[in-house]
Amino acid sequence: MSPIYPEFAKLRDEFQHILADTARNLIDSQAAVQRAIEDFTETDSRSGRQLDKILEGKMVGGTQYHDPNDPNMNPPKDENGDHIADPVPVPKQPYDGYTNEGDQKVPDSNGDGKIDQTDIDAHTRKLEQTRDDLNGMKDK
Repeated sequence: MSPIYPEFAKLRDEFQHILADTARNLIDSQAAVQRAIEDFTETDSRSGRQLDKILEGKMVGGTQYHDPNDPNMNPPKDENGDHIADPVPVPKQPYDGYTNEGDQKVPDSNGDGKIDQTDIDAHTRKLEQTRDDLNGMKDK
């Protein structure tokens, strides 16, 4: 037996303990993830069955949410049975070279033809003011 064996044995035992804890945590995590998958699957299936009932015009909780015979609740279908829907128009935004304030190039605020720290500081203050204005609107 070597003189370092007692210290080595302590280190080995501690490492085995760490590995055992890690394995136990992995098994517990796997069980929790499996439970979450099962719960999600059941909830999703139940919601799907309830939606099918609603679309068929059946009563759900004492209320008929959808009447399959009401033309106002049922968009027209094409020859394949697919609903015909008008695409929602997307308003065109003018493109003025950037998508938001932060994408703007730093302007030459003092007109000397160079971008220096003064220009960067002024631009940064403008961006911070815009951010503060937006956050102020969000809080109202």
